[in-house]
Amino acid sequence: MERITPLLSGRSLNDSVLHQTPFEKSLRRRLLKVGSVLELIEKENEYTPASALSSPGELRRLIDTYEELDSELARVITQYIDVSLVRKRLFKGEEMSIKHVAFVIKATAAKGRLVKDGYSKEVKEIYAAISVQNPLAPPFDLARPHFEKDLDTFNLSYQVLLDNFKLLAARVVASGELAAISPYSVETLHALVAQAENLTREIAVIIQKIFVVYEERLLVFEQIKESCHAICKRSRFVLGSHHAVYKELIALKHAIM
Repeated sequence: MERITPLLSGRSLNDSVLHQTPFEKSLRRRLLKVGSVLELIEKENEYTPASALSSPGELRRLIDTYEELDSELARVITQYIDVSLVRKRLFKGEEMSIKHVAFVIKATAAKGRLVKDGYSKEVKEIYAAISVQNPLAPPFDLARPHFEKDLDTFNLSYQVLLDNFKLLAARVVASGELAAISPYSVETLHALVAQAENLTREIAVIIQKIFVVYEERLLVFEQIKESCHAICKRSRFVLGSHHAVYKELIALKHAIM
């Protein structure tokens, strides 16, 4: 039985968050037109390619390559979002989160023995910077003109929280007020910082992978467009400009480009 390319059969990863953006929806509509080009030219017995670029086999190979990259991109974006949500819960969750522990430190600071030497005031100031900064959701629409700016803002929101939490942890340890924040300990504070830093590094690696695969996929799509153009040009020479298949191919090419 002839293998059907997943893209052409509509059985791709359409449930992925990747395919929910306007650009991706537009791209997939264009790729369905590419499938129609391939179907038409494979059925036309009179058509003969002049080069690899104008051959149905090359177009099918490019579609398969695109589909593999598309699936990989959907996978790494899903991974990026999943790990980002884990980090978000670490920063803004229930009892064992950075924001909650920071609140406990602030709430107990005023009751400590070091109120008079400015400990309470310093803790409240650091906590204020933590309380007003919310950890942001991960941006994932790479086609947005300001995506990289959105990504910088996303990363900064966590860095601000982590830097201030480090200051807060260092201050409470130096003050000798750890007993006041029980059941949390110095090990708790260090573990929260270590987890946050590990997740941040993991997210940075995933983001770089996303950029690489995204650019590779765009390059393959450009090659697909070149192949469709070559097929249309060759079909005009072989079939003639009045041939029904050529006319349909031209209409499809305009929709793809």
